[in-house]
Amino acid sequence: MGHWGYGEISARRWKLCESRKNPAVTQFFSYSIGQGKRVYLLRPRTGKTHQLRVAMKAIGAPICGDPNYYPGLIKGHEERCYLHAYVIRFTLKEREYQFTLKPHMGTYFSDETFLKVLEEQYLKPWDLNWPVKK
Repeated sequence: MGHWGYGEISARRWKLCESRKNPAVTQFFSYSIGQGKRVYLLRPRTGKTHQLRVAMKAIGAPICGDPNYYPGLIKGHEERCYLHAYVIRFTLKEREYQFTLKPHMGTYFSDETFLKVLEEQYLKPWDLNWPVKK
């Protein structure tokens, strides 16, 4: 995993710049759901502007439907940006909280293969073998 910083390229877009100063860190797992399609589970370790969207574009997998970073919407899939806050888990005042919300709108999110991967691979994302943050 590289260290990347951000540089603004316009009022609405950001790009990754190789830098070790105040890096943006995103970890991810991905799983194939068919020819040319993957589902990504992203874990932002920092909180930068457009961090997930910029990281996905930088690895050549921009988020489908993203009006700023997707280089051409797929006809018929303009109904939404396919970025979804699926789960959050945190501790506050020694009490653990956990919230999960499966996506329920959008053609790709209704796909049977996608839903199967979500259930079988990503049901408990905190149990995955995430890299240790240095």
